[in-house]
Amino acid sequence: MKTEPHLLFAVAGLLSLFSSVAIAGAPLAGQKIDDAAPGMTQSLALEKMIQKNTEQKLAAEAKKYAQIVALAGRQQDELAKRRDETANAYRLWQDSKSAVELSGNTNADGFKAVEIAAQAYSKANKVFIGLQKDILAKNGVVSDPVAAFNAAPPTAAGSR
Repeated sequence: MKTEPHLLFAVAGLLSLFSSVAIAGAPLAGQKIDDAAPGMTQSLALEKMIQKNTEQKLAAEAKKYAQIVALAGRQQDELAKRRDETANAYRLWQDSKSAVELSGNTNADGFKAVEIAAQAYSKANKVFIGLQKDILAKNGVVSDPVAAFNAAPPTAAGSR
């Protein structure tokens, strides 16, 4: 049979490919993950650090948002509505970017759709942030440190 050597060669090639990929991603027998290549441990450490920082930022943002909701009073429904609109616009923007990237079809229409979605997200986010700033301002909380500095009275050393 003439196809047998070709089939054997193809199977051997695939097995060597998969085994080398598996070996590259797995620690050797008796080897701990800590004994892995320095690049892998650095990469894992970096991923953990990024994840920890992201979780801390999300927790801080959730705390800030909860404080704004507490101050919102009658505007809580509008605040939730603007938050949801912003999240939906962001999701649509990400979906349109992914669709263009995955399709590999980089034409002007695809990029235009991404641009329109990005503009919609930007507008929704700007309205949402503006509402938050308005709520904070109505409750005497300054959200802009530059504005707080400019509103401060002159110092003992003289006027600014």
